[in-house]
Parts: sequence; structure tokens; C-alpha cells
Amino acid sequence: MTEHGFKDATCDCEVIEGWGDNWSKSLIGLRTGNASGLFVIDIDNKNGINGFETLAALEEKYGKLPVTLTVQTPSGGEHRYFKMPKTTA
Repeated sequence: MTEHGFKDATCDCEVIEGWGDNWSKSLIGLRTGNASGLFVIDIDNKNGINGFETLAALEEKYGKLPVTLTVQTPSGGEHRYFKMPKTTA
């Protein structure tokens, strides 16, 4: 929605509220990865593939994911939020 996309990101509440006034149907993005310490699993049902069935098969094979903050997406999918694992490099 902005001229430079994610590069126009801000933490300024007034700017974010102004964007909400201008683009009431847009969604708020969240930076993921090392910068925020978060990663997100995005579960969708698209192109004839049921993401929930795929996730269930993976959990059956590798074990259940822990319960975490989860939001429903407009398409009926989910975003599941997790802390980035600590890595040694």
C-alpha cells in the first residue's frame, strides 16, 4: 500500500493509525526472522491443496507443534507464530 512496500515499515503508532484510516481493508504486516525473533507458519488451502491436511501429515510423522499464538487469515487459513530458535554459527 505504501510507495516502498515493507521498506516503509514503522513502529510509529500515529502513522499506523493514519494508514488504517486510509486503507481500512489492508492488513498489518510483521517483520519476521532474526530482526523480530519470530517466524510464522502460514497454512493455506490453495490450488487444490489443503494446508491443514498437509500439516496434520507432517505432525503425524514428526510430532505435534506446540500450542502458540494463532490467527485466522481472511482466506480461511492460519498464521501460527513461533519464537526463532537459537542457532550457533
